[in-house]
Amino acid sequence: MPYELTCPSCHARLLLKADAGDEHLLCPRCLNVVPRPDGGLPATAARAADTRVSVRPTRAVSSAAADLRRAIWPAYFIILALVVLTTIGVILVGVTGRSPQDWQFSALFALVIVLTVLALYPIGKGLAKGLAPSRAASPGSKALRTIAVIVLLLIIAPFAFAVVFFTVCTATILKMVQ
Repeated sequence: MPYELTCPSCHARLLLKADAGDEHLLCPRCLNVVPRPDGGLPATAARAADTRVSVRPTRAVSSAAADLRRAIWPAYFIILALVVLTTIGVILVGVTGRSPQDWQFSALFALVIVLTVLALYPIGKGLAKGLAPSRAASPGSKALRTIAVIVLLLIIAPFAFAVVFFTVCTATILKMVQ
């Protein structure tokens, strides 16, 4: 019967099968060596020799996909910060320059669109999570949920664009006045 171990390095929960004959295990998350608690003895001899090993209900180790989902948000905020800093830089270059160049207007417009998309991303994630179907839902409910999220984002997008555009224009005008 398999039992659960914890990696001493990354604290990932690992399942050890009773028939695994290796003396050391390799953690799939951090690739460190995890020693067997029974010292490599066969499972029946290990249980007889060491009564401290307790069989616990098995829980799965989080997958790479779950780790990736958790890692998306820091990347989102890094991209958002870079785009905001780039927007501020283009505004400062446009205001301090003698005459505005065509590339500055195009760059500002493109950055406003990117900022709008970045503002809509967490809204879409929240809508998708809020409209999650139940377990007994039909297979077509996922498609309907996706369509509903897209329609709601299309309704919200012009307002988000207007807010971002107004903010960038206000920042530009305030910088020109100073």
